Amino acid sequence: MLSAARTAATKTSLLRHRAARASHDAASRAFATHVSGKYESGRLYPVYVHPLSQVVLEHLQTARGDWVSRKGLDRGLTINYDGTFTINFRSEYGDDDVSNDAGRIWTSYDAEKKQHWLTVYKDTLLGRYPLKVCKDSSWHTEKYMVQETVDRMIERISEVDRKKEQVCSRLQ
Repeated sequence: MLSAARTAATKTSLLRHRAARASHDAASRAFATHVSGKYESGRLYPVYVHPLSQVVLEHLQTARGDWVSRKGLDRGLTINYDGTFTINFRSEYGDDDVSNDAGRIWTSYDAEKKQHWLTVYKDTLLGRYPLKVCKDSSWHTEKYMVQETVDRMIERISEVDRKKEQVCSRLQ
């Protein structure tokens, strides 16, 4: 009888250990950095974010965090190798499936014109906003101008959403 209890306890302990190890491995893969097609657990690599993209992201987070959450932009951030970013809107179905293209907000750089852009695509809206207009502006002024640009973009998205809701309510 004692032997059976020990065997059961050993099996239970082994199963717990395997489950804990599997959970740890899954978490390690989730938090690992993707480098050259492999996930390397425990290795963290610096990510470059261009200063203008950083201002946009910080403003979205600090001043417009509630709007970001309501629109489902609190998931799906991708930082690109050149320091730009893309944020995908959550689909109308509430899932995070990228194939259900619900739109996105992204920054880009036009090397020919030497111009940074903030672009939004959502439903019928496609807008492109310059992030740096004046080459001689101070960093403080530039930061303020970028924040104003983000606010204009949010107002435009909200306006399109209100119009869409009005059309939908008329159809019902």
